Amino acid sequence: MIIKDSSLYSGYQKSPVGWAVYKKYSGIRGQANLVLGAQWKCLTPEEKEQYHKYVGVPTNHLDELNNPVMPTGQA
Repeated sequence: MIIKDSSLYSGYQKSPVGWAVYKKYSGIRGQANLVLGAQWKCLTPEEKEQYHKYVGVPTNHLDELNNPVMPTGQA
């Protein structure tokens, strides 16, 4: 994820939670998803929602990455 859209950036500034999440995870730029993959479970539900809203990364996608559904019915 590379942040190019200035409107997205300004959207973060309008949300204290969104801005905190932005500052927390924007340093890696292109590898932001990998950072979130490692730390997503540390976010509060509100932070997850704000990240989804302002970054456009589907919340459920990140939850699935960090809580993979194990196949059932097979040993």
